[in-house]
Amino acid sequence: MIPSMSICINNRCNLTCTYCQKGLPGAICENPLPTRGLLSVEDLCRIVEIALDEGISVFRITGGEPFLTPIKVFAVMDVLSARGSSAQILINTNAALLRKSHLERLSNFPRMKLKVSLDSLEERRFAVICGQNSLKAVTTVIQEAVLRGIHVEVNCVVTRSNVHELSDLWDFCKDQGASLKLLDLYERDKEYWNAQYQPMRDIVSDLTLADFLCKTKCLSSGRGIPMLVPSAMRRG
Repeated sequence: MIPSMSICINNRCNLTCTYCQKGLPGAICENPLPTRGLLSVEDLCRIVEIALDEGISVFRITGGEPFLTPIKVFAVMDVLSARGSSAQILINTNAALLRKSHLERLSNFPRMKLKVSLDSLEERRFAVICGQNSLKAVTTVIQEAVLRGIHVEVNCVVTRSNVHELSDLWDFCKDQGASLKLLDLYERDKEYWNAQYQPMRDIVSDLTLADFLCKTKCLSSGRGIPMLVPSAMRRG
């Protein structure tokens, strides 16, 4: 097993996605906890240096939304670059806050993967799921990131609300040169989960018939395990 470390840049998010909000009464973000007590830039850099000394070779940068505080994201990445590390960097983001200047800097890290959340290609449904309509901003980031040579993986949480869009989402990713990963709905709120949960095994045959390259992992209950759908990286 390759040693890895997850680095939580912050505990806040700019979106209010329904599957994150459920089970957090009154929340206005993914995590309503106060921001005091979070690691400073200096603390983060020191931890990364120690992790490198201990042989960590994969760093997962997450949040909340990491690009609410891009200075921390790039501070971590600059430490890795300064140390001449060949570590792999994985960044989880909703991409709504990413700018061209961010993508330009990210493109300087060849072993970096941008993991972008995208749950719908329909503007109204995107707004219902995420709490705001930033679909255009997100798809533009995906397109521009791929053009800059950044490896992009689109992460989609599958629910009964968006399951009919999976073929369109696959076509979008294939056209852009991005990969696609479908994720099970996390059971945070029982009522919401009962209403929206879409068993992965029910859609496997449809994805296979649509010329997907499917690799599935399921428990006997069919719950809780992501399904990975790698992009063939073909265009047209």
